[in-house]
Amino acid sequence: MSMVGKSHLHDMSPQERDLIVSLPYRVGVWMSHMDDEEGGKDDLKEKQAMMGIINGISQSIEVPAFVREIMQEVVAHKDSWQEWKKNSLDVIPDCKRAADLLKQKISAKDRRNYKRLLLKIAGSVAGAHGEFGEMEKDKGLMGRVCDWLSDCGKKKQAIDFMNISPSEDAAIKELMAALRLDEDK
Repeated sequence: MSMVGKSHLHDMSPQERDLIVSLPYRVGVWMSHMDDEEGGKDDLKEKQAMMGIINGISQSIEVPAFVREIMQEVVAHKDSWQEWKKNSLDVIPDCKRAADLLKQKISAKDRRNYKRLLLKIAGSVAGAHGEFGEMEKDKGLMGRVCDWLSDCGKKKQAIDFMNISPSEDAAIKELMAALRLDEDK
């Protein structure tokens, strides 16, 4: 993996870095499969939402440095996305492993921000296509980044999209449980 600079990632093994860097992309792909519709209209909107978050956060100087670094690594490893996609159907065990790993490697604040990143991606993908015939309006790059920033100061990431189906809602709750957000107060 390429390095954006000496950081927490530098202190991880290649396998640990791959886990931490691949999860944002894999969580987005995983969520996109929660409520597939025939014809794939939902897939396109969900992929656009995921790519908007990945690109927006990787370019923003307003997000926490560790989160930006992770997203820059996701972008830098675009050639790995097909492989990551193949390994995205069951990300929950890997989210649990990542939570355990990060507890040993980084501060509670960086852990919280990383976990919020994963939830933001899952929520954005889930809310990208109106499951009930409505579509969330595209807020643009800065709108998505500002939404993410406004969540950084909160104790819990609130996901309240009206567009989220029951299966997506259940998946987000499963993701929240796997990440164990309450451990990083």
